[in-house]
Amino acid sequence: FTAAGSPPISKARSRAAPGRKDGETRYHGRVTVSTKKFAILGAGLQGTCAAYDLARSAAPAEIRFLDASSDAAGRAAARLRELVGYEASHAALDALDPVALTAALEGIDVLLSCVPFWMHPAVEKTALCAGVSVCDLGGNTE
Repeated sequence: FTAAGSPPISKARSRAAPGRKDGETRYHGRVTVSTKKFAILGAGLQGTCAAYDLARSAAPAEIRFLDASSDAAGRAAARLRELVGYEASHAALDALDPVALTAALEGIDVLLSCVPFWMHPAVEKTALCAGVSVCDLGGNTE
């Protein structure tokens, strides 16, 4: 699926032009973050939609789905591949285990937290201690 008149991501990337930062590319006139690596914690609808937006609009170097369910993370990665052709990695993870979360965030620049709101304080603390930027997208799921 692509928007009317939108080229696939693989054809939309261009080399950095004079005046652009290293690694900066353009996608439909927008600056991409192609050198950034993102982890998405929570592979439900919100996490999958966030990954879709990233893949379509930013063409990041990596998207990694992390979820308590290996099956859910795998389905989200497959859906992203189906929609935009982006190959995301995925893994099962207990988000409240700081050792496991720290290990899963190795090499990641930005974490999008798509878990229920009550989990976020622990997730944020672990990610920030690991040197990873965090964006909380979670909300009340009750």
